[in-house]
This record gives sequence, C-alpha cells and structure tokens, in this order.
Amino acid sequence: MAIDLCKKNIGPTEKYIRIGAGGLLTVLAGVGVVGAWGFIGLVPLATGLLGSCPVYTLMGKDTNGGTAQAETHAHGGACCGGSATPAEPTAATTAPEAPAEEPSTPTEAAAEASAEATPTAEEKPAA
Repeated sequence: MAIDLCKKNIGPTEKYIRIGAGGLLTVLAGVGVVGAWGFIGLVPLATGLLGSCPVYTLMGKDTNGGTAQAETHAHGGACCGGSATPAEPTAATTAPEAPAEEPSTPTEAAAEASAEATPTAEEKPAA
C-alpha cells in the first residue's frame, strides 16, 4: 500500500499561519536576528505553500475539512493520485435552476392571479 504524501491535508487557516510563521522565522534567520536554527522555518513555509504535510498524512490527520482523500495539489495530475481527466460534475457543482420570472407590470400580475384562481374544467366540482 503506497502512501500519497501530496494530498492536501492543511486547511486554509492553518496554511496562512504556517506561511506567516515560517516566512517570518526564515527572514529573521536570514538577517541574523536569530541563529541558524531559524531556517527551520522553511519547513512550515514549504508545507503551507504546498498545502500538504507529510507528517499529517502518516498520522492520518486532516485539517482541510476531510477532503484529503479526494483533493491533490493545484494541477490535479495523476502524479499524486489525482485523475488526469476531469471528474463528472456533481449536484454540488452544477448551476442551480433560475427562479421563476416575476410579472413586470401590475396588469400581468393581476392576470396571473386571476388565472390561478379560476378553476379549469377538470378542477370544477360535478354538479
């Protein structure tokens, strides 16, 4: 069983925190404010930019809303378990139906109300 380390398993909030903290720590190390140990900030910076944490994958952790099984990195290629062809649209991705048109004039509104209130021959009770 192969483990796919490219699955996106970092949620948006955690991603921004990793990028910010890792970037800051790396810059501070680069300008000499902190020691060389500050370059460890490259790890959270890289995982934040990629949206994937290999340690999370090994632990089975997912802060990306449980979508780590289906989503891969940006291009969605087959290299990380993604499909090379686009998936069929689902109900969640299809456009909703347009609402019914509203009558544009009061006369049209009255005509529609009258038509709805008048029973048809099928609806009239037998005498």
